Amino acid sequence: MGGSASKTKYTAPAPVANKWYDDFVVKLPDQSGKVFAITGCTSGTGYAAAVAAAKKGAHVIMLNRKSERATAAQAKLAEDVPGAKITAIDCDLQSFESVKLAAGTNGQCFVQIHTHMRYHLGQN
Repeated sequence: MGGSASKTKYTAPAPVANKWYDDFVVKLPDQSGKVFAITGCTSGTGYAAAVAAAKKGAHVIMLNRKSERATAAQAKLAEDVPGAKITAIDCDLQSFESVKLAAGTNGQCFVQIHTHMRYHLGQN
């Protein structure tokens, strides 16, 4: 299930000029002790949300399909936010079985998830 795997080599997202993001991050209150579950965070808005949450002290759960991109994004997040609390859980939103397994893993590892962010535009 879940679309064809891409054969292209992963490259980290390129910096993009933004209008509101920097101000948003500055104004975002401390998120220490909070858990953010974010899907689709290998690049783009999902990755930016993971960085913002991690910079503010949240524990970030990266929910992505098992792939080189997901592994590289986790490593990049750890590099971008040294000391960040990051957990990667394989989750393919096109497979109900995968979602159930991911939910079970979350339930075993985390008492409470404070925020869930879903970022997915088309099939990537």
